[in-house]
Amino acid sequence: YRRREAEAANTRLHGRLKDIVSNVPGIVWESRTDPAINKRRTTFISDYVERMLGYTADEWLKQPPGFGIQIVPEEERERVLRESDEVIESRKEAVSEFRWVTKDGRIRWVENHLSPIVDGNSSVVGLRGVALDVTERKVAEDRARDTEERNTAIVTAIPDMFFLSSIDGVCLDYQVKNPEDLLLDPEEFLGKNLRDFLPPELAAEHLASFERAAGGAGLQVLEYRFANEKGEKWYESRIVPIGDKVLNVIRDI
Repeated sequence: YRRREAEAANTRLHGRLKDIVSNVPGIVWESRTDPAINKRRTTFISDYVERMLGYTADEWLKQPPGFGIQIVPEEERERVLRESDEVIESRKEAVSEFRWVTKDGRIRWVENHLSPIVDGNSSVVGLRGVALDVTERKVAEDRARDTEERNTAIVTAIPDMFFLSSIDGVCLDYQVKNPEDLLLDPEEFLGKNLRDFLPPELAAEHLASFERAAGGAGLQVLEYRFANEKGEKWYESRIVPIGDKVLNVIRDI
């Protein structure tokens, strides 16, 4: 009776574990080192592999050792293999990020969380972990980086000066192609309010324009003269809201 009860309990536990694994949004896997060939062979892989890569679990398990590395683009294989070997050598968990080529030839970015498998003799006999699909995140990061690079290139190519300020007039950041175009040194205006470095009347005009732009009045344009010990120039300021801040594009006219 006790034996049947233990077997039933084990069956229930196995079922619960299978349900847990099947609900993990990634590929749960395990590989063991085959001492005959000194290569790791996949001993378990969850059904999510079909959803993510197009291979059924049975198809994957029938592949020769090292199949997971073979579907990594060639230029990344050495690094990925080295990172998994380091987990075995160090006995420490790690995360490896790389690309996998799916069964139908698409590219999937993967974040692979690896842990060493240690046997009763304290020997590392393999690896287990979970591979998460991070393709959407990587695509978004690439797009954001491309956008930032493009915007930086545009700003750098334009001769105008750009100043980002809070609506109440604190200068937060700036971009100029030629630092010599500045009539003030950065330490004289960065982190300071317009009232601290502009003549009172000019500061008031800018602050009023900031408020109008932030309040929905759209683009504000100011023309003004600014003079100090470095010289005298006429400028045109074009002021637009950006979220809870304002961008001031200043052109020497």
